[in-house]
Amino acid sequence: MKIKILLTLCIFSFFLYKNSSSQVSGLGKKDRLTTTVEKVPTSIKTNLNCLPNDPIYTSGGVVTEAEKFAISMAGVKVSAEEESDFGDDVYNEMKSSAEYQFITSGAQYNALQAMLADLLKTRRNPSGIRYKIHLVKNSEINAYTLGGHVFVNTGIIDFANSESALAAIIGHEIGHNEKGHINLLLKKIKLGNSFMGGFGDIGLALQQTITPFFNQKNEVEVDAYGADLCQAAGYDSRKGMELWKKMAESEGKKNMIESFLRSHPYSNDRYDCLKKHIETNYKF
Repeated sequence: MKIKILLTLCIFSFFLYKNSSSQVSGLGKKDRLTTTVEKVPTSIKTNLNCLPNDPIYTSGGVVTEAEKFAISMAGVKVSAEEESDFGDDVYNEMKSSAEYQFITSGAQYNALQAMLADLLKTRRNPSGIRYKIHLVKNSEINAYTLGGHVFVNTGIIDFANSESALAAIIGHEIGHNEKGHINLLLKKIKLGNSFMGGFGDIGLALQQTITPFFNQKNEVEVDAYGADLCQAAGYDSRKGMELWKKMAESEGKKNMIESFLRSHPYSNDRYDCLKKHIETNYKF
């Protein structure tokens, strides 16, 4: 039950691999621009001020500013090894549950393994987190991550329908780990345990069910990070923009109260932010 709650929190709600020498198969349209894998350029600039200047876009999130201060004052640390071990524990519990059906062979599975490997090669100053990617038989349009484990539903592969769009999704999930968003959650759990004994993580998980897991700037940050990984790995980063444009078609008019409760910016806002990031850094 505890793991299920945490997975609900760590979901990247989308409404929210190939090797270096050839294109992958089984992931939709083959739209990779080049098979060359390079490092993300040091000149990349990420502007997180692309969202409207309103508190709704920085509210919520895994850790409030007051909690960040408490974690800092308490000196709570979570190493990459601890984060990876926690991810292993979650995966092992999922694997033993009948609720999750993992696909462990075939064209899509092999393509995801190669895609993850290529995207990871492009990182500068990579964390020591151990990454693994899993294909889950589930028609829901979703992908999520925890402790280096990236879970991809078959439904989101069908929705993305291209290598570059899926690479943007995987890059986004890598970003939640590399940018320390998952680490903050684990620090908060660790701090809760120190004050609340064995109930700390359960109490925290229950609290998080009514608090958005990532705030909206977190999401925009990893959208840009994922686009950078994609471009360096030879994919077309613009396909991530198209993905948000496609999602925007399913969203109605903005409602500020609803937006306050969302952990993810509206798809139109994500499209605009990613467009600015790509135009600034890649001159398309």
